[in-house]
Amino acid sequence: MTLFHKPVGCMMVRGVPLLLLLVGSLVSAGMAWGKGSEKVFFLKQKPFPYQLLPAPHLNPEQLRVVPAERSNGWIPAASLQRLPARALQTPPGVKIASTSYDWQTNFLIKNRMVWSSQEKLMQLVWMSGSGDPAQNWGDRGTYYAAVDLTDAANPSAVPTQRGWVRIEPMRTGWPAAAGLPDGSLAFVSHTPLRFGRNQGPLDEQWSVDSVGPAGSVWPYLASTADGSLHVVYTYSSGDNAFQVGYRRSTDRGQTWSDEVFLSGPNAVGGEAPPGVGADAYVVETGGNTVAVAWYSDVGAYGPIIVLRTSTDNGASWSAPQVFRASETGFSKVYLTGQIPPDTVLFRTDTIPALDGFSLLVDNTGKWHIAAALAPVYRSGVGILRGDTVVPISDTLHPAGRYTQVGAVYLEQGGQPVLMAPPGAGKKVGEHWLTWSSFVQWLKLGMDDAGKLYAVYVSDAEGDTTEGGVAWGHLYLTVKQDAQSWTTPVNLTPNGIDCSFPTATKGGPEGYAVIAYQAGAIPGSFVQGATWEAGKEDEIYVLSYALPVGVRQEVAASGVQLRLHPNPVATTAYAQIAAAEAGLARLELCNALGMTVKTLYEGWLPAEGKLIPVHTSGLSSGVYYLKLHVNNGGSTVQQMVVVR
Repeated sequence: MTLFHKPVGCMMVRGVPLLLLLVGSLVSAGMAWGKGSEKVFFLKQKPFPYQLLPAPHLNPEQLRVVPAERSNGWIPAASLQRLPARALQTPPGVKIASTSYDWQTNFLIKNRMVWSSQEKLMQLVWMSGSGDPAQNWGDRGTYYAAVDLTDAANPSAVPTQRGWVRIEPMRTGWPAAAGLPDGSLAFVSHTPLRFGRNQGPLDEQWSVDSVGPAGSVWPYLASTADGSLHVVYTYSSGDNAFQVGYRRSTDRGQTWSDEVFLSGPNAVGGEAPPGVGADAYVVETGGNTVAVAWYSDVGAYGPIIVLRTSTDNGASWSAPQVFRASETGFSKVYLTGQIPPDTVLFRTDTIPALDGFSLLVDNTGKWHIAAALAPVYRSGVGILRGDTVVPISDTLHPAGRYTQVGAVYLEQGGQPVLMAPPGAGKKVGEHWLTWSSFVQWLKLGMDDAGKLYAVYVSDAEGDTTEGGVAWGHLYLTVKQDAQSWTTPVNLTPNGIDCSFPTATKGGPEGYAVIAYQAGAIPGSFVQGATWEAGKEDEIYVLSYALPVGVRQEVAASGVQLRLHPNPVATTAYAQIAAAEAGLARLELCNALGMTVKTLYEGWLPAEGKLIPVHTSGLSSGVYYLKLHVNNGGSTVQQMVVVR
C-alpha cells in the first residue's frame, strides 16, 4: 500500500505549521508553476524534540523518475477482465485457503504468523470472507490455519478440525498475530479491539473478548518472552483521530493497561510527530526492547518514519527518533499564483520520501527498518505575511516512481543501505502498478539463526496485461552484511498477481517462510460485485531456501582477476594471476551464489593465465566469477550478461 491512498479515516490534505520564506517579489495571479518564482523553503519546526537518524545518499541517476501521469492510476475493477482457471499459473507453496476479500491492509503489512520451533509448526491467521460481496462480506473475520515445516523444503498444510471457519462470533477485520511462550497464538482484530487466543499449537478452542477502547481500529500486536502483549492502533474520528494508541497486558491478555498515546499532541512524554491514520504504524519486540514506529508528515523533510522504544516492557518510552529519505527536505518553493489581497499558491521541489515500511527487532534488542522510496512534492494555499507565507492547507503529491531505487534499510547504530530494487534491478516499464512505488508491501523476516531477509512486491519485465497493467511478483532478498543485500529473487510465475506477503521473526534455519495472497487480476483492492464464483484469491504459504549471495571477498596478496569485455554479449576473457604459482579454481556463480559451472581448475603459473568465458546458455543478468588460489585467497569479479 502507499501513503497516497485514502483509506477510511486517513486525512491526506492537512494544514501544516510551516512557513515559506520568500526572498523575492510577488507573482501575478494565475502564473504557471513552471514559470513561477523560485524561493527558499523554510519550516518553522514544531516544539517537540526528536533525534534525526542518518538519511541515505542518493545520486541524480538513482533518482530518475517515471512521471506520475504515465505511471499512476487507480485501476477500476470493471475495466479488467478476470482470467480463466489458472492451470498453468499455479503459485508456489502450499495452498491453505481462499477468500473473496482481498484488501488485507491500508498501508503496512501486519504480523500474521507465529512460529513454534519445538513443533516445527507455523500457525497463521488471515482476514477472509466468502459471503456475498454485495452484502459487505457478512462472514468477514479472522481465519486460522497451520503449516508443518518439519521438512522445510517440503511444507504441508495441517488439517484443522474446524476448517476454514471464522474464529470470532461477529464480523471483524484486520487481525494481527503474536506468539506466547506456551506455543499459543494470540491475535487482535477490530471493531473495537477484540482479543483472542488458543491454548497451544493447533488448539482450536478460541477465547475472544472485547478489550476496547470504544472506536479503536486497525490494531498491530507483538509479544515479549515473558508473555506480555503489546498492541498499537488508531481512531478514525474524535480528538485522537489518526494518532497511535498503545496498551499492554502483562498477564497474557486477561487484563490491559490504560491507554497512552505515542504520537500527536497528547503523546506520553510530550507532543510527538503525529500519526496519519489506518495501518500506518507497527509494534515489534526483541530482547528487552519494545519498539513502535509510525508514518508521519510534519512538513520539512516530507514523509518520515518516527520510532520510539521502551526497555521496561512498555512502562516508559524514549523520545522520538526520525528516519527520513532526504537530507535537506524541501529546499525550493515556486509561487504559482496570487489571489488578492494576500493569498498565494505555491508548489515545492520534488524530493525522495519514505513510503511503506517494515520494522523488526532482533533477539539482542537491535531494531531494523526497511522502507520503500517514492518521489513527492507539496502544493498549497497560504497567506502572505511580509516576507513569509503561512499555509492555510497543503497537499502531498506523488511525483511518479523511481526506476532504479526501491527501498532503503537502516539498522540501529548503522548507516542507510539501498536494497530491494524494482523488478530485482532489471528493466522497469512505465506501465501501471497500483500505489505509488515500484516496490510495495515490504516485510522483514528472520530465521532461527538470526538471518535477516525481506520480501516485497514489484513487477517483472514484460509481464503485463493487454492493457499494460503489471502483475505483482514476490521478491526475496537477504542481508549479507552491514553494507549489502543479495540480488533479489523473483519467487512467482508470470500471469498471476501476488500481494500482501507476510514474514515473521522465527522459522526454520536457512529458510524464508512467506504467507501471501494470489489472484487472477492485477492490483489488489476490494472488488465488490465484480467477483465471480470460483475465482476468489488464494492464500499460500511458501518456504524458500534463503539465497546465499556472492560477497566481494578480500583478495589474498597478489591474487588478481580481470574480465574483458564486461558487459558480455557472447564471449569474454578472464585474466587470472597470483603472486606465486599453484593450484587455482575459477567458478561462474549466479546472483544467488550458486555455482553454475567451473571454468578452470588446475595449475596456475606465476605469469598468470587467460581463461575464455562463454555465455551461451546464460540468460541476461548479473553473474560472478570467483577465483580461489592455493594459498587460501580468493576474489570476486561481477559479470553482466547482455542480450
